[in-house]
Amino acid sequence: MESALEARLLRGERIPQLVGMSVAAKVLAAELSRALLEEAKQLCNVEQLQENLQIDGSTAERLAPLLAACQVTIAQNVAQRCMERADTWLATAHRAEGRATALEETLGKNGEARAAEK
Repeated sequence: MESALEARLLRGERIPQLVGMSVAAKVLAAELSRALLEEAKQLCNVEQLQENLQIDGSTAERLAPLLAACQVTIAQNVAQRCMERADTWLATAHRAEGRATALEETLGKNGEARAAEK
């Protein structure tokens, strides 16, 4: 009976949850990357940087590409981390699918054995 419950929980809750988390992480990776890259483009605006940080134009010109490069690196790292989590959750879902299938097969064989005994 416990095996049947576990199989139902895996199929009805855990596997869909893991797949959903994986998809959400992939979408988040793409959206965050776009947002962070957009910010990187804005950091290249020397006048805006000069005004926001209250620095002279020469300093802003030297600082802009460095800030943009840092932002691009952050965007890449965030996207990579999200994708790694997505892959981990999807792999866990696949393992749970295998577990559910094995439980169901065992339950089916036990049911057949009981039917043959009668």
